Amino acid sequence: MHGLQLLVNRNDLEDTRWQQAPVPAPDELAPGEVLLRIDEFALTANNITYAVAGEMMRYWNFFPAPDGWGRVPVWGFATVVASNHAEVATGERLYGYLPMGSHLLIEAGRRIAEPALVVRIAIERHPQIAGEVRIDIVGEQRVERIQRGLV
Repeated sequence: MHGLQLLVNRNDLEDTRWQQAPVPAPDELAPGEVLLRIDEFALTANNITYAVAGEMMRYWNFFPAPDGWGRVPVWGFATVVASNHAEVATGERLYGYLPMGSHLLIEAGRRIAEPALVVRIAIERHPQIAGEVRIDIVGEQRVERIQRGLV
């Protein structure tokens, strides 16, 4: 199966393209890996800042891309479509830092809050990733609150 990812030319932010990207089958996930389907995300002025300051602030390093191209980070919702992690179940909804695209493969760490709201992850094993980010596991009621700007 293939998904899509939006690539941005790092030297000309007006130059973009959609690229097909392989999506692993559930039985191909390594221990600790979780496959997310990106359901929706917000586009704001912050996304322009992430692209403009991509080199200086290392925003381009969060999500690997071909040389000369980048994947702009966004805040959005995703659903776990496959999991090889004992603490992350298929079907859970997440809110957090994602790339513009259809899927994201993550290496999930341990949950860091109870009742099971947060997962700390290292995004797509990559030598340039600077640290970890937080992605919240959210129920439908919290999804509605976030979508309405009540959180």
